[in-house]
Amino acid sequence: ISPIEFIYERFNSRVLRLFFALMTLIPSILYVIGQFRAIGQSTEGLSSGKISGIWGAIGLGAVMLLYEVMGGMRSVAWTDVVQGFILLFAFISLLVVGEIELGGLINNAYRLALSQYIVPPFEEKLSWYSFVIVGMAFPIYPHIMQRFFAVKDERRLRTSFSVLFVLCIFAYIPSVVIGLLGYVHHPDLKTSEREQIFSIVMRDLLEIGGFPYILASVLLASSVAAIMSTTDSLLMSLSSIVVVDFFKPYTSLSEKSLLIIGKVTSLVVVVLGVIFGILIKIDLQNFFVLQGGFLLQMLPSYLLGCRFLCIRKNAVIIACCCGTLTTLTIFFTKRQIIGLDASIYGFFVNLVVFSISQVVLVKLYPSPQELNLTPLESTIKLLNEEEEPANKPWIFVIAFIFALLSGNFYRKSGTVDKFIIGFPVWAFTALVVCITWSFYGVLVSLFIWKDMKTNTNLLQGPQHRVYV
Repeated sequence: ISPIEFIYERFNSRVLRLFFALMTLIPSILYVIGQFRAIGQSTEGLSSGKISGIWGAIGLGAVMLLYEVMGGMRSVAWTDVVQGFILLFAFISLLVVGEIELGGLINNAYRLALSQYIVPPFEEKLSWYSFVIVGMAFPIYPHIMQRFFAVKDERRLRTSFSVLFVLCIFAYIPSVVIGLLGYVHHPDLKTSEREQIFSIVMRDLLEIGGFPYILASVLLASSVAAIMSTTDSLLMSLSSIVVVDFFKPYTSLSEKSLLIIGKVTSLVVVVLGVIFGILIKIDLQNFFVLQGGFLLQMLPSYLLGCRFLCIRKNAVIIACCCGTLTTLTIFFTKRQIIGLDASIYGFFVNLVVFSISQVVLVKLYPSPQELNLTPLESTIKLLNEEEEPANKPWIFVIAFIFALLSGNFYRKSGTVDKFIIGFPVWAFTALVVCITWSFYGVLVSLFIWKDMKTNTNLLQGPQHRVYV
């Protein structure tokens, strides 16, 4: 299964299919490179630079290729389950050990807050909003979308979303705790060393000995598990895209040949990840910005394509090209305008160009007036009639309000803040808003999102309709 198949079925365009497949491959490969870079930095930080990061990256790549080739998607699913339990145990233990051995969360937060008690400047607030906007595009990563496709029914999908909204908060807590401990106990780290803060804190725990030593070992295994959990799934998705979108529609190769192509694709991506993950001198934040820049260009096509029948494929292509060029130009000229990342400006250009192109194309080439709809168009029409969250604008209005409040835009920059349980008021407020926002997502998933009332046979219907 390839997520790009939706684009082909929706717009009946092989050009758009290939274009979106390429647009998906680039950020996915960047994601893999970032994962190998992370494991390389962990190796160097833990060994104080005595072991080159490339050996850690090579070892990780070899293990992933081995069980992926031998077990396929089933092995990936089972390893994800095991890794999840390891991560859960490690996260809980980290809070306990941090409280006993390293001064405690509240005490360390207070010590950090002494240097962060002033409300952030306007540019830093905008950086937070950049993070929120880019984060909206990450669900269209192929390995995430394939998980949506694999869900048995709509009820399980709703349950999965509700759990995901809660876990996304708890998943960030260990990262915040480790960063907090590292910043307080190692305040003089250089900028280039801060990406190794995880391995530095683990080294502190190893030096204590006893249970902290065991915990550090588990946490190291957990970090490798977290990297493997996403990377192996992404490798499978990249193989599917290459086979399903680049080879299968245009060749008559046998299933065995296509399978070999998929395996070779995984090998090539791992090799690229190891080489560029160690050689490219770019920090992980810039990796995040560049990945988001490509994903944001495709986001309007998925969202609007699912809701409106009048969307034109040429408007999508023109908007994506303009948005991508804008993102790359700003990114490689190393410019950040008033705190916003390059991906955000590319996204805005995409929306503007798409709106203009759509209006022009609809005026020049009106939609054919046909009574019969294609199967996918029938599904879109049905979705617009069903009681799902996308048909209730107030849901998005409230979510937008939460997003605004999370950035403390209403607080005057430079104001000296008071403290609440060790945190400055601005940081505590942002934390409470984000937690409330997550539970709001749970309520929407469980109680507002209703199962479809109508069953349709999507395998029957007329052929594709061609729009310009």
